Amino acid sequence: MPGEGIAAQIVADPAVQILALDDRIKRLDKQIHEVLRTHPEAEIIKSLPGMRPIRGVGFVVAAGDITSFTTAGSLASAAGTVAVPRVSGRRTGNLHQPKLNSRRLRQGLYLSARTSIIREEPDRDLYRKKRGKGNTSRRSPLWSVGEST
Repeated sequence: MPGEGIAAQIVADPAVQILALDDRIKRLDKQIHEVLRTHPEAEIIKSLPGMRPIRGVGFVVAAGDITSFTTAGSLASAAGTVAVPRVSGRRTGNLHQPKLNSRRLRQGLYLSARTSIIREEPDRDLYRKKRGKGNTSRRSPLWSVGEST
């Protein structure tokens, strides 16, 4: 048929490019796995729910040296998920969201928290308990701060 060779070439060129991209993605995935595996705090990062290699490496990039955060609260504060007091004079308990935070770090922590809610773990039970009381993230963004159960 006339044009059969051209049609075959039109189909073959993108197929070759797709196969090359697939090989490149596999190589990059192996490199990402290796970077996370050799990181000194890899076990801590992997212990967070939902931290797969790509998200874990993104978390490492956003957090930097994890040992510089002495408590979980300092990590949450750097991510911007903890309320900051806005106190002047006699006013106390006036909390607001911080303006300086790491968006990437906050995203990593939120994705980890969302994953922990899906799994059958104590976090899911706490989340259901709070929702059962009528608390929502929209009405009270800091509904679990300071409460242990």
